Amino acid sequence: MSHVEPHIGFERQDILCLQEFATTDALDESITPYLYTQAAQPSHNAILTRYRVLETLDLPVPVKDPRVCFEPVQMARLEVQGRELMVYNCHLPIIHAGFAHRLPMLRGVLEHASQHSLPSVICGDLNSTLPAAGWRRLLVRLVHRVPAAALRVDESLYVGDERELVNDELEAAGFAEAFALPQATWAFPRSRFEPLSLKLDWVSVRGLTIIDACFDDYVTDHRRLFVTLGFL
Repeated sequence: MSHVEPHIGFERQDILCLQEFATTDALDESITPYLYTQAAQPSHNAILTRYRVLETLDLPVPVKDPRVCFEPVQMARLEVQGRELMVYNCHLPIIHAGFAHRLPMLRGVLEHASQHSLPSVICGDLNSTLPAAGWRRLLVRLVHRVPAAALRVDESLYVGDERELVNDELEAAGFAEAFALPQATWAFPRSRFEPLSLKLDWVSVRGLTIIDACFDDYVTDHRRLFVTLGFL
């Protein structure tokens, strides 16, 4: 947290979704001076906000695989300017994981969102790593140790780009992505080298207007994404 904190700029943000924290204790201590509230249950992720938190929930993980490290998607229902807003903070699995692991988790989020008509944000690290079939996919599979069985979607081998698969699922549920699909959000650690132009991080909205969306430089191996939203 001490490495990231100087780059976050708490004073400029109303809702902040973070992933891959080592400890929640360090997070709590660093947030205290900024009057943020940890909205979701303790895990390696955090939703921080200046707004009133009405409800929090860690969504159940719909997939079981002893080789894969799963983190539940965090949900916070917030009161924003007298209205309610749902925020889903995601960090989907990557090692030993593929479509067969990540897609059911995304669909679980979309199913939960379908149970209400509130404006909603789905964001975070969806880890849409797998390119279309070819040598690039073989390379990603080798690095992330993805088994062949994880390449199946609804019992069929999926040969397309995972970014397109994720975007299709989001759009079918009424969500719009704030950033272009080809935009890379991940670089090789301690560099700005973007192998395969991987888009791992998403900010998708429903029932909201996207006023502005921009990305900043790399603080870790992921870009910071900033989105300004308004109610319809």
